Parts: sequence; structure tokens; C-alpha cells
Amino acid sequence: MLGLINKAIENFAIDTYGKRFWNSFTRRHLNGEFTFEPLLEYEHALTFRLIDWLAEARSKTSADIMEDIGTFLVSQRNGEALRRLLRFGGANFVEFIFSLDELNERSEIALKDLNLPQLSVERINQNSVSVRVDQSWPGFEHVMAGILHSLADDYGALVFINVSPPEGGSAYLVLELIQHHFTEGRKFSLA
Repeated sequence: MLGLINKAIENFAIDTYGKRFWNSFTRRHLNGEFTFEPLLEYEHALTFRLIDWLAEARSKTSADIMEDIGTFLVSQRNGEALRRLLRFGGANFVEFIFSLDELNERSEIALKDLNLPQLSVERINQNSVSVRVDQSWPGFEHVMAGILHSLADDYGALVFINVSPPEGGSAYLVLELIQHHFTEGRKFSLA
């Protein structure tokens, strides 16, 4: 797994729980104070163990930690670049959701070795959309739920997101758009 993912988990833990927590956490689980290098490769299993260890340390589920990380990725001060990259997907939340089909190609332009799980979007009805998330990164659907909740707020849309348990190599997010313009949303300009 590209170290950028582990670095994001590290940044989330430090920003959310503090540097002292992270140092204690890495001494316990990684045999010393530790920081991840974004462009190095790490074992996939380590990334998932980090999530499980964080969940245990904070008395949360792994799914809750992953959703919190998804929210963190686009809402924290250092996440502006990712938020802007995602916002290029559409002028409104619905356009953005349908641009998720292209997210893998856009992420490969930015970071060739990232290899995000494949996403595919399908309209269920006028106000409902299904996002299929393959399980190459188990639990990534929860990260996406956090990202989508944050971006719905960013667009000013009111959305209900239901995450289904994985089945047959895929998990599904069902998005119910309650209101397109619930709030004003954040300003965004292509320039």
C-alpha cells in the first residue's frame, strides 16, 4: 500500500487525538515512535491493522474510524487540494456523484501507484443513486461515506447515505438526495 494512505491515517490520528496519543500508539503497536513516508510502499495488512488498532484504542468500530478518516480527508485544513480535485467533478452534488465513475482515472493522473478501489455509479430513481465499491481495500466504502457526507455539506445538499455490508466482492452506498440546496454550501471556483 502506498505510504500516502498510512500517512493520512497518521495525520488523522495526530490532528484528532494529538501527537502524544500518536507517539504512545506507535510505541505500543510499531515498537517505537514512528512516522510514515508518503511515497514508500507498506504491506497492505499494516494499513488495516492500523485501523483496527485505532478503533480499539478509541473504543470505536473500524467502520466508524474509516468514516471519520474519510471526513477528515476533505474537511481538514491540509485537505484543500483533495477537496478541490473532487469538486472539479461537478457543479452540483448530483454531477459530482456521477463523476465518481472517473475517480480512478483522475487519481492515477495525480498518483500512479495509488490504485484506489473501483467505483461505479448507477441511478436507482430520480433521487437515489447506488455507488458500488469493490473490496480491493476492505472497508473503503466507509471512507467514501465520510467523503460523501462532507462533500454533500460542501455542495449544500442534504443526503442520506446507507452503507451495505460487502457481498460478492463489492459493497454499496445508497445515496438518497433529500434536498439539492439545503444550505448555501461552500464557495468554489475553477480559477
